[in-house]
Amino acid sequence: MTAFELLTDVKKKLESLSDVDPRSYANLSQTLALYYKRKNDYENFYHSSMSYLAYTAESDISPEESKDLSS
Repeated sequence: MTAFELLTDVKKKLESLSDVDPRSYANLSQTLALYYKRKNDYENFYHSSMSYLAYTAESDISPEESKDLSS
């Protein structure tokens, strides 16, 4: 099983659950964003990055993370 298949499987399982901690979605979105960035899939990178930001408090994002998301 590839990394992408595992991430897709985790995403489906999270979406089937109710009352999931937002940090779970944040971590998944961040991981997907990094994956898509590595694959030069900018549309999905953007979408995953925006999801990560939606589930993450601004105070929890380090300057290094901000730089990674913006480049």
